[in-house]
Amino acid sequence: MVVFSLFFGKLARMPSDGVPYPIFCFTAMVAWTYFSNALTGSGNSVIASTNLISRVYFPQIIIPSAPVLAGLLDFCIAFIILLLMMLYFHIFPTAMVLLLPFLVLLMVLTASGVGMFFAALNAKYRDIKYAIPFLV
Repeated sequence: MVVFSLFFGKLARMPSDGVPYPIFCFTAMVAWTYFSNALTGSGNSVIASTNLISRVYFPQIIIPSAPVLAGLLDFCIAFIILLLMMLYFHIFPTAMVLLLPFLVLLMVLTASGVGMFFAALNAKYRDIKYAIPFLV
């Protein structure tokens, strides 16, 4: 966030519609960081858990879902930091914050769906694990 604020906010003078540039950057980075980590972790999870899948029988949909759900803890911590930053800059949430749980649910479902697709591709074609970071 500091690098984006410095280069895009100060040097390039990119507009942020009156919002302080650190808040502008960090708001987008909280969601994107969760989504990209969930996709990468979920896409590589089946191959990383091959020994577990071959030895114990359980619903295999749990393995690609685990990184998506585990990333929610990081997302919540980053969101709390975002709220503290908003208080520091005297920016207060509007009533639109009530839609936030629906947006988080949509983000989780999208990350798990695309992550399971990448996990299935990675199980079939082993070279997909090298392409996932480029696709994300």
